[in-house]
Amino acid sequence: MNDLVAAKARLRALMGLGDLDPAFDVSGTLEEISVPEIPSLEQAYAIAAENRPDISALLWRVRQSQAVVQAERREAFPEIAPQIGYTRQFRRKAIGFPDANSWGVALEMSLPLFDRNQGNRYRAASAAVQQQFELQAGLVELRAEVVQAYQDLLTARANAQAVAEEQLKPAEEVRNSLNKAYEAGGRPLIDVLDAQRNYRETYRLFIESRANLGRAAVRFNAVLGKKVTP
Repeated sequence: MNDLVAAKARLRALMGLGDLDPAFDVSGTLEEISVPEIPSLEQAYAIAAENRPDISALLWRVRQSQAVVQAERREAFPEIAPQIGYTRQFRRKAIGFPDANSWGVALEMSLPLFDRNQGNRYRAASAAVQQQFELQAGLVELRAEVVQAYQDLLTARANAQAVAEEQLKPAEEVRNSLNKAYEAGGRPLIDVLDAQRNYRETYRLFIESRANLGRAAVRFNAVLGKKVTP
């Protein structure tokens, strides 16, 4: 009973439920967990690279550093400032000549003979290369995580299928056949009790394999950053 209360408390903590509800309970059984269809390893890696927030952050840093490089490169070119002007000369009253309009166009530019913004350009290029290396390192670590989670899920699925098909069904068939034989008077009670004990132990192993499968599927979805298995 204490183990049941503790298990419910841990489940409520995982679900983020802070209130005290004495009627809290769970429905269904672990037998209802379906054996998931798993995408290929390359598909899983592509999904993770597209949906993992840490990889997205590294990718945005790379793009930001590339934008800084472009901005610093533009600073190496001369600054050009076009100007246009207009004046009107009122000469009629002063000297008797007609008034005149004057238009002017000017172009100012710097001459960066020595200062081509080399320091900032090199610093921005170095930062861009560093960000690219960090992205590649993140992708390498991501692939390792995906491979590990993928293999864990495959192993958990294989174990769950093996226990269900190769151990639980034979144990159940033996238990049922011994029960019928005992009812017909053909087998002693000790055989029935042994069959019952063997079935309970196998069923406990079956439940553990289903729980491991569910945990492996949750970890796999977490590594990918997206739910791809039930």
